[in-house]
Amino acid sequence: MITLFMFDDVSVSLLPADAYAYAGYLDGFYANFAQVKGAHPEAHLVGIVTRACDNGDALDVEPGDATISQAPGWVKQQHARGVARPIVYVSAANARLMINTLAAAGINRSCYRLWLAHYGAGQHTCGPGSCGYPQADGTQFTSTALGKSLDESVVADDFFGAQPLTFPITQGDMGTEVVTLQKMLNAWASVIGLTPVLVPDGAFGQKTLAAVKRAQARFKLTQTGECDHTLWTDLSGQPTQRPVLGAPLTAPSPVEVTNKGGEVTFSWSPVGGAAEYQVDVTATDGTEVIGDWTVAAARAVIGIYRHPTFQWKVRAGNAHGWGPWGVTHSYSLK
Repeated sequence: MITLFMFDDVSVSLLPADAYAYAGYLDGFYANFAQVKGAHPEAHLVGIVTRACDNGDALDVEPGDATISQAPGWVKQQHARGVARPIVYVSAANARLMINTLAAAGINRSCYRLWLAHYGAGQHTCGPGSCGYPQADGTQFTSTALGKSLDESVVADDFFGAQPLTFPITQGDMGTEVVTLQKMLNAWASVIGLTPVLVPDGAFGQKTLAAVKRAQARFKLTQTGECDHTLWTDLSGQPTQRPVLGAPLTAPSPVEVTNKGGEVTFSWSPVGGAAEYQVDVTATDGTEVIGDWTVAAARAVIGIYRHPTFQWKVRAGNAHGWGPWGVTHSYSLK
């Protein structure tokens, strides 16, 4: 079996060019899979999720992310959607506990891939004959690859399952790249006039086709309904509206957010030329619009009771139209 190398980092700019494989985050604060795919479209890719409720190629089990007890449910969830051997990432020290926990849930070792983090032992694949830990399918052996703050793993040549999906992404395709495409389209929903937003189910159907054509029209591309490298790169950028003549040129910034229970207060300094402001609040994965509120003052008090964590953004407007949205942020109720 051939040994291959895979790199990952929260900063896409640190990833080396022309590597065989890369991993990127599909969710969470450091979500960067779209940028990794855009920069390395022909490489093998692993989409990592940090929350057990999300679908992806690999589940990140470490403090602050998914837990070992959540792994069986996530693996079964991936099996149910047709993934033969989903990847579970965990420290080598917790490998045996992970294996035992999955086995207790009726999940045999052959039904998932084990990606272990084991630093300080040099380049190796974990196993009884190398470092003494359980046999792994891949090992992240350093966090300082190439002299940078960069993670590097050695993985087996069957680590990735099917061949990577290459551009264009078209109707009928299924998989991680389609999930990411759908989430990027949802991020641009207010710009391209997409309503309702897409369900990121990984299946490229008629609704995704229509959304792709809307995005192509926004970027002045030929409306083929296929996502090529150019469209993917455009969508992976920060969603922005075309400037409206006479509208405010900037978004409110900085915005202070506080809460008392589910009563959330957004406040900011007035924006020149603004007569009103809009606060948009969505679920953390961008798939559910919790609400949007328009206020005349540079302050909005909003009741958000069923969503302990959410995303928000603010823009300013006047009689001419709306200015650009500010950066999307996440907030958790205190």
